[in-house]
Amino acid sequence: VKSYRVRELFNRFMMLMERDFKLSRDVNYYASLMNISPKYLTNIVRQVTGHTPKVIIDQYVILQVKMQLRRTSQSIKELAWEYHFADASFFCRYFKKHTGQTPQEVRQ
Repeated sequence: VKSYRVRELFNRFMMLMERDFKLSRDVNYYASLMNISPKYLTNIVRQVTGHTPKVIIDQYVILQVKMQLRRTSQSIKELAWEYHFADASFFCRYFKKHTGQTPQEVRQ
């Protein structure tokens, strides 16, 4: 049984991530919004999920990108821009690292 404080902080992290996942994939960003250290955020998320916040953020971003690839005709470059990636090349490498496929392969 997790403490009320741990559940409260975890739920806050999830709400912030769902709101800002397009803006930032950085654990430090979410920790600063919550006024806690990145290490403490990692401890909380790991207690609840067994994963690091970075893993949770990346999984959520990939899930959202996959859904968007399937339901819109936005170009890869437009998606990269919308999700605040430095460029389309980095976006494609990030996506392939996490899925084993390119965004184009998922779209087809």
